[in-house]
Amino acid sequence: IAPQLIGAVLNRFEYATNEESKERYVAMNAGKFLVGYLCGLPIANFKTGGPSNEVDFFQLRPSGSSEKDDLNFFQKRSFKQVDIARASVMCVSGPTAECMKYKIASGNTPGDVNTLYELMKSVEPALSPDAVQNHIRWSVCAAFDILKTYPSEYERLVEAFRRGDSLEDCIACIEGK
Repeated sequence: IAPQLIGAVLNRFEYATNEESKERYVAMNAGKFLVGYLCGLPIANFKTGGPSNEVDFFQLRPSGSSEKDDLNFFQKRSFKQVDIARASVMCVSGPTAECMKYKIASGNTPGDVNTLYELMKSVEPALSPDAVQNHIRWSVCAAFDILKTYPSEYERLVEAFRRGDSLEDCIACIEGK
């Protein structure tokens, strides 16, 4: 039995029965969408129909790569720290948005934590523990800066995610239409 699947089921139940948890989840997902979109990350998957819209972004796909869906992508490649910057900002943007709105973050999605971990491991030369912490701190500050710069777009996205609007409508929230 996969613990992540059990956790997902328990979270869905909590979002259905606890309005504050649902609102935090919406805030987190809307923040992730806004930051990832404004960082220029291409959208890999956009889900509607749950307690909130959910988005996944492509992380890193260097030109010339022939491997499309390789699960070991990060283990086979190395990147410079600057190469992972946009994706690492997106990985921490959900809890950053939640913290800005509620003064405390309840957590992060396991997928984003795993992605951030894999991104950090893929940097060459390897980052020291202090450099990893500094990069994560920088990522949080960058996510905070984006969310603070675009508060009305964020609030429109929160409403759109709460309603389950389409991808096109959510992009329109950011683009001001």
